[in-house]
Amino acid sequence: MIKLMVIMSLFIVFSFSVNAGIYHCKDSANKSYFSDKPCEVQGKTGKEVKIKVQPSKTYDSNAQNRQQRMQQMLQSLQESRANREEAKAKKAEKDKKCAYLYKRLEHQRKDVNSGGRLYQYDDNGDRQYISHEQASNEVNALEKKIKQYCQ
Repeated sequence: MIKLMVIMSLFIVFSFSVNAGIYHCKDSANKSYFSDKPCEVQGKTGKEVKIKVQPSKTYDSNAQNRQQRMQQMLQSLQESRANREEAKAKKAEKDKKCAYLYKRLEHQRKDVNSGGRLYQYDDNGDRQYISHEQASNEVNALEKKIKQYCQ
């Protein structure tokens, strides 16, 4: 029973303190002021001010604008990432081709400098022997390719 009375008294105390209205009061000198306590409690005349809060439409448009900007930023980031990956793949392919050309040039120079018999394979896979002058011309042509592609 005592617990019930304590709970009821706490409920009554807290219910009076929750009064969160705004009051426009006038004192005996007819001076206006605003208070968070009812005017009658203070011995003054006045009335409660009703504040109408309308939902802000700018919040929704701001949220939509923010969402749209985020989508645009995400799309531009994805595009730039795709461009970087594509450029990286092209560079890797170019580096691979250049490495092959350098290796081939090194091999041909070695063959020309060794003074042995030089040959190439034709479309059927048969050897065709070439002169040192032809081999030197091919080395020069390969050097030009390397300058064109690799630098």
